[in-house]
Amino acid sequence: MRTHYSFYIFTLFLCLISCASKHPATLENDVEMAEEAGRLIIHKYSIALDRISVEDLENTKEKAIKAGIYFPYLSYLESLKEIINASNIGEKTTKCDEQYKKLTAENTFKYLSENLKWKCLKEVKNQFSNITKEQVPLVTSFVAENIEYFVKSIDEKDFLVFLKKYSNTVDKTSIVYHLTQYYLKTETTPPKKLKDYVTISSKLNQLISEHGYGFADESDRAINNLKTYLRKIYPNGGKPNIGKIVKRYYPQIKRLISRNVSHFDSPESIDEIVNLAFFLTRNNFQLMARSTLDFIRNNYTLDIEIENKLHFNYLWSYLTQNQYKKSMQYITNNNLITRFSSLSSQNQYWIGFVLKKTGNHKEASRLVKETVRHNPISFYSALIMKELQEAKGEDFKIVKSFYSSEYEYSDGFSKEFVQKYKNNFHRLNIWNKINANGFLLKEFSIIKNRYFSNLGSEEDLKIAKNNFYYNIAKYFNDIGAYLPSFQIVFNALEENEIQFSYALLSKLFPKPYQDEIKSLNNGLDTIFLYSLIRQESGFNPKAKSAVGATGLMQLMPRTARRFDRKATTETLTQPHVNIKIGVNYLSDLLQRYNNNLIEVLSAYNAGESRVDRWKKSYLIHDSNLFNIESIPFNETRKYVKLIMRNMFFYKFLLGDEEERKPSSI
Repeated sequence: MRTHYSFYIFTLFLCLISCASKHPATLENDVEMAEEAGRLIIHKYSIALDRISVEDLENTKEKAIKAGIYFPYLSYLESLKEIINASNIGEKTTKCDEQYKKLTAENTFKYLSENLKWKCLKEVKNQFSNITKEQVPLVTSFVAENIEYFVKSIDEKDFLVFLKKYSNTVDKTSIVYHLTQYYLKTETTPPKKLKDYVTISSKLNQLISEHGYGFADESDRAINNLKTYLRKIYPNGGKPNIGKIVKRYYPQIKRLISRNVSHFDSPESIDEIVNLAFFLTRNNFQLMARSTLDFIRNNYTLDIEIENKLHFNYLWSYLTQNQYKKSMQYITNNNLITRFSSLSSQNQYWIGFVLKKTGNHKEASRLVKETVRHNPISFYSALIMKELQEAKGEDFKIVKSFYSSEYEYSDGFSKEFVQKYKNNFHRLNIWNKINANGFLLKEFSIIKNRYFSNLGSEEDLKIAKNNFYYNIAKYFNDIGAYLPSFQIVFNALEENEIQFSYALLSKLFPKPYQDEIKSLNNGLDTIFLYSLIRQESGFNPKAKSAVGATGLMQLMPRTARRFDRKATTETLTQPHVNIKIGVNYLSDLLQRYNNNLIEVLSAYNAGESRVDRWKKSYLIHDSNLFNIESIPFNETRKYVKLIMRNMFFYKFLLGDEEERKPSSI
């Protein structure tokens, strides 16, 4: 059994609360009450208004008051009650406006007021076709202020019926104004049936002249047509007939996007086209892939994420053909070395790879060290570190020194800090106990924002951030909230909010459940098991995915029963049961795939039948890295990279103490 220092902090929090009560409950009852109230609050937060009763709200509020730590949530519960008590949809929208403004003015947690608004929007949407003529004046203001939501979510016929009822009311300007502004803002045009409910200004008239009425609908149709073509192509990837399929449908796709350039200008649509280019390269249609990418570059303004994706796909189309000179030419023509710091670690790695292949080892050496400094815990930085380690040169000593760097952190939070945020920390513990990571991260953000807003100079803020993130990560690890700990530290490093250090790295790669892993590993490398569990569940034994994968190693009950007939969803939350079955499954996969880790991990994530197909078409390169980059599923590709990354850093941290000392160079 693990005993954590944070348990004693938790006990102190409970004591501070219960001791202030005239009738203090036992510690056990306090915890149970707080957990029950927390679950009830989350339940109300998660469901629609029509599923909440006044009695249910009263019960939740009563338990929240008794728990003594949920005061910020009481106004939210009271606001829900006010809205539910309204007799019809017209009155409900009035109450929604009132209560949203009230919660916002009270400075209640922002996510609670936004949740209340979202519930109201859904409630009006669900009853939209039933709004009576008498209720329209009451609903009008609410619909007008949230016009974008209703235009996108309400059936056009229902919306038109509402507008006809609205046109007979006294106020005829509110919705007309907001509807007009919506089309101008989104640079779309209304369907012809709605033209009488917008003001045809000169700009809107110009949009109608260029695109006709119903421009947004036309975009939807064009995107749906593209997806129809893709559904005909993608399932045939890697199959013998893929050449015929691509030659048949690619010209039609090219015609579709060329004739509808403006319909594909959203980030989601552009991303879909970039993914098509990646598919084409994977299936050896590199010229078509580059033609597709050129079309994107020539016609769209790209955000940084899609631009990075485009650059990689262009380079990848050359690299898969061993065309290193053309890769270098692309890097030069697009000033990628000058813009190196703004690129993803993936692009940075492959630029270094191309530089080495074309003989520019000095520049490659300079740039890979920059990659490590700016992206210290990425897969590609781990890969660079591994390659430098194998080369045993001067660069390895420099990079190793960076990873072994020390920082003098404060030892825990001050008494004043703990006292000031005691209820927040108490709730953090409860959210963790009831497996509510979303609420835990929200609570963390509240503490962080309030704490940082009260600090003085920039230097004070810098020191405070380093100490805060280190100690919060330590605290989260102590209470077993590993996944939130990973998320907040990773994001802080990505945003360059904090300084990297060896101590921080050790918090990112903890080793819980050591006894179970060592006793049940069945000869498997414990580093491999730590790395997989970290990625699968963040060491949360109660973790459950949307599809039903459960426990530390995220096992599907059906898969688990191949190795233990008595396995159930309930038993899979027990660490020793989950690890034992997971280890047996991994041993089976290792034997099936001849210890090929890329294939084993891909099968663990995407299924054995898929990997058996991929082996014949995609995972055919001599280079393991090329095989990883060729995995068709984005989720599986990322999954394999992250576990490989985890394995490297666990090996680094678990290595010989002498080997990990900072270099003296």
